[in-house]
Amino acid sequence: MNTESQSMSPARGPWYRTAALLWLDLCLVFLLLNGLHLGIVWMSEQWIELRGLRHPADPVSEKYGFAQVVKYYPGWEKSALQQLLKETWSRPYVFEPFTQFKESAYAGTFVNVDPQGFRLTREQGPWPPSPDDFNVFFFGGSTTFNYGVPDQETIASHLQRALSEAGIGRPVRVYNFGRGMYYSSLERVLFEKLLAEGRVPHVAIFLDGLNEFFFVGDEPPFSDVLRHLFEQAIRNEHGRPQLLVRELIQNLPIVQAVRDSPGSNGAVGLSWSAVRGMGMKLEQEADYDDPVIIEKAIARYRRNKTMVEAVAKAYGVMPVFIWHAVPMYASNLSGKPHNFGGHTFSKFGYPRMAGLVRNGEWPGNFGWCAEVQQGVTGPLYVDSVHFSPILSRLTAHCVMTTMRERHLLPEGTGEISVTQQRAE
Repeated sequence: MNTESQSMSPARGPWYRTAALLWLDLCLVFLLLNGLHLGIVWMSEQWIELRGLRHPADPVSEKYGFAQVVKYYPGWEKSALQQLLKETWSRPYVFEPFTQFKESAYAGTFVNVDPQGFRLTREQGPWPPSPDDFNVFFFGGSTTFNYGVPDQETIASHLQRALSEAGIGRPVRVYNFGRGMYYSSLERVLFEKLLAEGRVPHVAIFLDGLNEFFFVGDEPPFSDVLRHLFEQAIRNEHGRPQLLVRELIQNLPIVQAVRDSPGSNGAVGLSWSAVRGMGMKLEQEADYDDPVIIEKAIARYRRNKTMVEAVAKAYGVMPVFIWHAVPMYASNLSGKPHNFGGHTFSKFGYPRMAGLVRNGEWPGNFGWCAEVQQGVTGPLYVDSVHFSPILSRLTAHCVMTTMRERHLLPEGTGEISVTQQRAE
């Protein structure tokens, strides 16, 4: 037996040594590739920091300086304000079918978002809404979500309080479906999506204006990202069968790191970098005074309004349409130099819309709340475009006034009681 074992060792020895060396080489290559991967990730992080490409948790303070931001939050302690701004701006969007994205679920000190995508208000109602309550769905963009103010100071919260005191006869529940970067087209889709799911409110309020002139191309913000992913998937499908080696190479950490590194052409996630190019940025302010673009945006809004009205009628919902204030129209900022970027279209679009309102082209369920800030002093905005608590209360008052004067509330509803709190 010993002689036989000894006679077999020379024959098996080279094979074992070759296999062992090959295995060792593979392990070393694996460690090397992953080491390079970690190295590239680290260098990418440093590159992002040096180039200032990382989306800060508080872009408002970074842009204007915290000392300047504090002026718009009288009475706030530094730590509390920093927490509010962090909760406002650090939350990522998450994917949602049909609309592309929604505000992600969040539980904070000042900002709370339900997994269904609505921000919490005073006396928040349950989900699904109870048929025993008077349910109001509130749609809009970041102005409706109220970036920069606590849950209790949003337009929706003030509406909740005002409607509860209006004598409707049963508990009122306002659901704040305001979402950053939404405009009338996305709001219409979200409204239809909720109806299709069986979530039918008594009233649906659509608060618009600023974003109508920002998303002039009428494409949801993440269209380029999803278009790239779709085209990539089609190319892969038509390229089958692919070589196994090619797929292995494509999935190596080192290859993924290079593909996803800053400046590469790889697909990106639903982050700020995917939409930072949205909104037309022109060289001269006068270039934004483009009648073709302005009329196109207003016509699109009119079509979306018509479609919402038709669907709402079929489901027994009372639709209410409001245009909110903006800093570049009928405010103490409208005559001062200010770089609003792609939002500058509103400086020329709002006067055109105001002319249509004065000519009686928007009767019935439409309210013009774009001039509520006239003559008001004090901080009306917490950044370049988002409302302060003062302007939020004024807007809620205007919405309630519109609903009462246009008979958009249940019969027998008493007078509204929202107090217009103007700054000293």
